[in-house]
Amino acid sequence: MDPFEEFEFKPITDGLGFHPKPNTAKKTERNEPSGLNPRRNKLDFVEKISEPLPRKKPGFNNSNASLDQSVTSQAVDDILQTLHRQKSAAAETKKDNVWTLCTPHWASMILDTLLVTASFLMCLIAVLFITQVDLVRNLTHPDQQNFVIISLAGLYVTVAFIYMIFYRVFLGHTPGEWAYEIRLGKPEAQDSASYAGRVLVRQLFVTLTGFVVFPLISMLFSKDYLAEITNLNLFEKTGSQV
Repeated sequence: MDPFEEFEFKPITDGLGFHPKPNTAKKTERNEPSGLNPRRNKLDFVEKISEPLPRKKPGFNNSNASLDQSVTSQAVDDILQTLHRQKSAAAETKKDNVWTLCTPHWASMILDTLLVTASFLMCLIAVLFITQVDLVRNLTHPDQQNFVIISLAGLYVTVAFIYMIFYRVFLGHTPGEWAYEIRLGKPEAQDSASYAGRVLVRQLFVTLTGFVVFPLISMLFSKDYLAEITNLNLFEKTGSQV
């Protein structure tokens, strides 16, 4: 029988300090400072984050809102007052044009003739390009009826007629008349329904008499005879009134 079989090794002290007593552990946990206790720190953190955040006093936001609203309303009032002053100044300085009766102006007629000639040449180029006609050969060797010359004259008259009707109906004046501040009828007469018809009748008389007969007679006698026929006078702007 081995004498060491029933021999039991036991420490001299209880656990040599490695096995804490049950009461000692609870006492240590109870007496342990809160800063060293993880569980207690976790509870404190949860309590802190669950508390409501501090809110600003209602009076502070209301004061800022009222201040912004007052500034905005003041700016709007300033803009409206400025617009009102500008409108009043424009109404005070507004002037109406003064139109007086006149006869055809020779300088405006020359300018319109140049523009009609330019338009005629553009139309002639388009016609020759489409028909592929040799214009030089037809002019140097005309036929007995002079059909080419009649055709060119008819094209020129048509371009001039359309030129005068178009500008006077839609603008009240041709480019030549606009350059010398002349118009056919006053601006308010242009809004009437009969204005286009009277312009058409006046231009028919001018065209049928060779474009220059009535204008020359009117300039020589200082009287617009076509105005008595069509009830549509030539006016010249002589100034403006308040």
